[in-house]
Amino acid sequence: GLNGFPVDAASVRKGLRNTKWNGRLEILCREPLFVVDGAHNPAGINALCRSLKNDFTYSRLIFIFSALADKDYRKMLEKIVPLADQIILTQLQAGRAVPVATINEYVKKLGYRAVITENVSQSMERALEMADRRDMICAAGSLYLVGEIKQAFPEVLSYGKKLELK
Repeated sequence: GLNGFPVDAASVRKGLRNTKWNGRLEILCREPLFVVDGAHNPAGINALCRSLKNDFTYSRLIFIFSALADKDYRKMLEKIVPLADQIILTQLQAGRAVPVATINEYVKKLGYRAVITENVSQSMERALEMADRRDMICAAGSLYLVGEIKQAFPEVLSYGKKLELK
């Protein structure tokens, strides 16, 4: 056991299953599945994409993305864009954010199209309009994005669909 305490594998699995880490694969609602993740570099996005492929069941993946200028947003997009059925780009309030037009140019260069939104609330509204109950909405690319989404979530919920919250 751990430090002399007897702990069996089933207890460890149960503990891990019940562990919550805010901003890491954090589920905001269930139908549609709306997840935020603080991945903000290529390694974090790689781990997120693995999890999206292996740990979730959904019809379509709608991805909300934004990033700060000092992060490698190109490498992150190279992983995200092929996985997503729909890409929504948004402008963060943070001063160091990459302009949404710059991100969109790179998405086009990769051969994909994205929906452009002016702010995080608008990106959430668009995602919720597009999604049906079997779809998944995932937002990642910046911890600022996670923060802005979590702040706007109650207001956006009152705007739109009836959602099944976590």
